[in-house]
Amino acid sequence: MRKWGRNIFVVLFAGVLLTPAFGLSAEPIKLGIILALSGSSAPYGVPLLKGAEVAVKEINSSGGVLGRPFELIVRDHKNAAAVANRQAEELILKDKVNFLTGTISSACALAISEVAKKHKVLFIDCGVRTTALTEEMGHPYICGISVDTTYEGRAIAFFDKDTPNKKYWIIGSDFDYGRRAAGFFKEKIKELKPHSEIVGQNWAKLGETEFTAPIGAIVIAKPDMLISFLLASEFHAFARQAIPYGLFKKPVVSVPIIGQIELLKAFGKDFPDGVICSTKYIPGLLNTPASNRFEKKYLDSTGADFVPAFAADGYIEMWLFAKAIEKARATTTESVINALKGLTMETPKGTLTIRECDLKGNLGEWWGISKYEANLGYSVLTNVKYIPATDLMHTCKEVAAVRPK
Repeated sequence: MRKWGRNIFVVLFAGVLLTPAFGLSAEPIKLGIILALSGSSAPYGVPLLKGAEVAVKEINSSGGVLGRPFELIVRDHKNAAAVANRQAEELILKDKVNFLTGTISSACALAISEVAKKHKVLFIDCGVRTTALTEEMGHPYICGISVDTTYEGRAIAFFDKDTPNKKYWIIGSDFDYGRRAAGFFKEKIKELKPHSEIVGQNWAKLGETEFTAPIGAIVIAKPDMLISFLLASEFHAFARQAIPYGLFKKPVVSVPIIGQIELLKAFGKDFPDGVICSTKYIPGLLNTPASNRFEKKYLDSTGADFVPAFAADGYIEMWLFAKAIEKARATTTESVINALKGLTMETPKGTLTIRECDLKGNLGEWWGISKYEANLGYSVLTNVKYIPATDLMHTCKEVAAVRPK
């Protein structure tokens, strides 16, 4: 076990009361949570919100934080950055929230982040993967606990480094995440396989359902591997149209996080076998006190028959706020930001540490290969392995070089 210095605050999930149960008549700590609760990103945003709600219920039933309950104020940004920007302003100025959190869309997160910076309000994001959030557009009031596009692109290359594949085709939904992740993949695969090449790429508009043209181009190019940065609905449409052409007879990597159990269940028998996928969480895999507690709390609170992967991040972000506030013994922005630096806590996904230089979390993701299970009626991930984030993240020196001064 690594020994952390005294300046590192180590906390445990299981069985910890943040404060004696004084009763929760005190003024609430308001958290403005802005998510995609409708549209193409709703399959990510809805379970994230449910996970957050489960955590808030658990925290409040344990006496709250510093004797004060958490209050979630929810907004649906509908994947529109202008809407997210307006909602962040309203939450701060009208609803008087103490902190902001969410979200799903990269563009929306960047819009919220600019508002947080303007008003000097802490924004903890747990779902967005663009490096710009904590790097090129980073600032002291943003904290991110999701892996980013640096990790995603490099992890794909890392997963494929020992194969004979040399020719790659990239297809993705035309948004910031996919283009950035593709760029990091290109850099890393060239480093690992100097003779490799990107033989083509396509970028589809969000909500696209017609893929005849790109499928024809891929068939002609005959890549060794197809890498998809299509969102769930777009990937579903692409897969249905591409399978008859034999495109899934060769390796296919499908991200972002198509391997979530909630998405695989939604695909049912229509999800192709042999797809390399990443996922934020796999219920029942870790079997730790923190994961078992979270899964039981989620199932008991929601009455659901399974635990969605994104729910874990919603749950973790609420507890991160709680632990940082408890450590700070205050709810002032600067105090909580200082408390986040170097904070370490056990989560359902393993040990989370917030890096001091950029308030970036260190949790990685699980990668596996899809296989349909007839007894379940949907695909699961096999040959699962965890790829840590720490060695695939930009270093603090690299972050400092691109962050605004």
